[in-house]
Amino acid sequence: MATIKQVAALAGVSPMTVSNVVGSRGQVREETRLRVLAAARELNYSLHGPARLLRTGRSRMIGLLLTLANNETLANFVQSVSKETYEAGYLLSVAVHEYDKSLEKAQLAALAEQRVAAVIAFPAGNDGEPYRLLQDAGIPVVFVSHRPPDINADLVMTDMEGATKAAVLHLLERNYRRVALLTPPTEMSASSARVAGYRAAYLEAGLAVPEGLIRHGLLSATDACRAMDDLLSTPVPPDAVVASGSALTRGVLLCLRQRNVAVPRRMAVVGSGELEWGTLTEPPLTATEIDGRQTGHEALRLALSRLEWGDRPAEPREVVLPYRLVIRASSAAGLADGRAVEVS
Repeated sequence: MATIKQVAALAGVSPMTVSNVVGSRGQVREETRLRVLAAARELNYSLHGPARLLRTGRSRMIGLLLTLANNETLANFVQSVSKETYEAGYLLSVAVHEYDKSLEKAQLAALAEQRVAAVIAFPAGNDGEPYRLLQDAGIPVVFVSHRPPDINADLVMTDMEGATKAAVLHLLERNYRRVALLTPPTEMSASSARVAGYRAAYLEAGLAVPEGLIRHGLLSATDACRAMDDLLSTPVPPDAVVASGSALTRGVLLCLRQRNVAVPRRMAVVGSGELEWGTLTEPPLTATEIDGRQTGHEALRLALSRLEWGDRPAEPREVVLPYRLVIRASSAAGLADGRAVEVS
């Protein structure tokens, strides 16, 4: 099916001009309007979806609600959504709630007041009520990484359980036995999936799951540094650590540097996220890589399919994206560059 971007390209105009022609907004020259309509007819582009949105009073705005904005994965996610939103003839309104549920509700109310066409959200927890209010108002919702229970909405997520299992199995195969895991709040399904992957790796290796090596509720590099410092102070400290997300990875590396802990001789490290700086650390960093751009693309695709093309299945859709385990010297002494292992 043709997109508004393709119509714009054929007509030689911007996607926003196509949107203005469809919505009869702004000042568009008659020659341009006719050219856009001709391109739409040639490509069999349906004007019914956008017209329906205009009749219901919706703006050409997509709301994006983030938990945090402190890492490369989220930055690439936002860049992808922002670019593709514009290409589809919409604009983007971004808010960050920092896991503050009161702020989350206030920001969702503000997006509703803006009459946004759809909302893409990283929720703060398991309260689905403010999102149900959006749905009741006819605003589609797409969740990323976590979907509150008892709400029917699309979800895009990475296979966090598989990613963590692969990382821990890699460490166990290299004879590390006391692997620590640092995660955000386990209320989030992505974090609980990481814990499940951690335990599954030990079980698959035929080893007992060690006690006291998982730290929850970490949101920043400072949190991770403190947690790592606490782990190093225990009577039997870990010999390896898996950090969930780039901010937590930075905190782990900072703590180990402050403590003069040699990597990987005394502590193996596996990070997570889009760590473009991972090859610049000493030693280079092993990581489970998550594609923020692809995640953003899929989230927006689901949102637009419920707007532009009237795609309204009764059951919510789930898109589970793959990850890559990239093995470098931080978990494998003597390995200078690393090898990429694609996991689907």
